[in-house]
Amino acid sequence: MRRKTDPTREIDKHVGRQLRVMRAARGMTQEDLSSKLGISYQQLHKYETGANSIAASRLYDIAQLLGVSPDAFFEGLKPTMTATNAADPLLSREQIVLLKHLNSLPDTRRSAVVSFIRSITN
Repeated sequence: MRRKTDPTREIDKHVGRQLRVMRAARGMTQEDLSSKLGISYQQLHKYETGANSIAASRLYDIAQLLGVSPDAFFEGLKPTMTATNAADPLLSREQIVLLKHLNSLPDTRRSAVVSFIRSITN
């Protein structure tokens, strides 16, 4: 059994957060994705919170369903991640809604929106 301060637990949490963001950005509920995977939504919830690790084959299946590369789940993960430096907050509902709408835009409009946001935040 892994301890709460185990760095691998923080990796599971990071991958779970990435999964949650990608799923929500595509407008999918836990029920939608879990049904396609043939698992319960409770199991998917455990993946998203990092309570359960995601096996490599399952992660590959999830990536295929979400239309991403499996390495997308590890983006932003620091090679030396530890329990103390991994406190990456969950995205707010507003941020998830924004990502969902941003991802639904055509590439040219999405680029324009990103450019606009950069211009007003600098």
